[in-house]
Amino acid sequence: MQTIKTKTTCGKVIYHCLGKLHNWDGPALTYRDKSGKDEYYLFGKQLTREEWAETKRDFNGIPPSKDPRYEQSMR
Repeated sequence: MQTIKTKTTCGKVIYHCLGKLHNWDGPALTYRDKSGKDEYYLFGKQLTREEWAETKRDFNGIPPSKDPRYEQSMR
């Protein structure tokens, strides 16, 4: 599965995969004016920067068996 980068004539940069906005490496929509209005998407679902970072950490990070949050939920 490959993420495709597209640049529009107005300077917006769009990352998409299989027809949905998606980018594991940063915002899926960035604007040329650097107004801080970058938008984060994973598999077409819009997330805040914090949600995106947490989802990425959960996906690539600690396995559930070693995650203290998982351990607490099992008590």
